[in-house]
Amino acid sequence: MLVEFRIFMKCKPFYSKSMTEELRQRLDLHFGQNEDITDYEGLVVSFHKNPAATRSDIVSTIGNNHIKLPEDYCDFLQIFDGCTLFKYQDLGGFEFLGTKDIAKENVIQQQTYLEDWDNNLIVFCRLIADGDFISFRSRNDDKYDILDCYHDEIPEKWTVIGNSFDGFLERLIIERGRRFWL
Repeated sequence: MLVEFRIFMKCKPFYSKSMTEELRQRLDLHFGQNEDITDYEGLVVSFHKNPAATRSDIVSTIGNNHIKLPEDYCDFLQIFDGCTLFKYQDLGGFEFLGTKDIAKENVIQQQTYLEDWDNNLIVFCRLIADGDFISFRSRNDDKYDILDCYHDEIPEKWTVIGNSFDGFLERLIIERGRRFWL
């Protein structure tokens, strides 16, 4: 379900805690790991999380920027206000955007793609070092798709790679950072 500012303010409880406890524990394990973690290629990678976003941070991001975020991404922001997974130096990995970066990144992409931009898109993840990113695309049925946004293509040609943020994260962890959708 997508959360709009007007709906978001009415939600009680504020968020649904849709992220499974198992997924949260798996992420926490990676963030707290003292030993080397390797990705699918055997490269030593790092993980970094930001402190949790406050209700005010999320409401401000959604309301001030007219952004529609899926409820499960809002839940994620309240646990990790953005994070970096499977980062290999500055040459690879996934940077999940927090409340301070979502609006800025979306303005950049709107300005880049101009009339080809789809206003139903919200960029939520940058792929480190290659210019590609991942976005949500809201649908008319209050659900969303997750898209692989290949920077050399226009948005209408981007590929659907999922429809659940938690499912996407789970698969990314299982695949140890491999872009499983390619």
